[in-house]
Amino acid sequence: MLTESYGGICPVCNYKRMMLRYGSSGWLEYDACPRCGFAFASDGQDPPLIGKDFWKEFFKAEGKAMKKMGFPLTMKGVYAWMESLPEPKNEPISVFDWTDGFLEEIKEQIKKQGKEKVKVILI
Repeated sequence: MLTESYGGICPVCNYKRMMLRYGSSGWLEYDACPRCGFAFASDGQDPPLIGKDFWKEFFKAEGKAMKKMGFPLTMKGVYAWMESLPEPKNEPISVFDWTDGFLEEIKEQIKKQGKEKVKVILI
């Protein structure tokens, strides 16, 4: 089963309308913030998609739906889409467990992808 929702709090900027997707094994699960661009996605098999890599895939997958709703395929468009939705009724923390150890794992995955600098902000 696949569930997509919004709510929760961004671990970087504290925005309260994170985009959340979780489900059965094999599905791409993600936490993504349309306000600051933070994103982390994993299917449990391939290297995770982080930041811009995630958003590029998101726009490919959701482009038609966003255009149909009248939102531009930009971060501002995603932010406007989230702001147009009703206030979240609940505030799940995250699809993922944002502990110090998990953030360290993200840093390692970024380094494996050949990035030179990694900045992780803990709130």
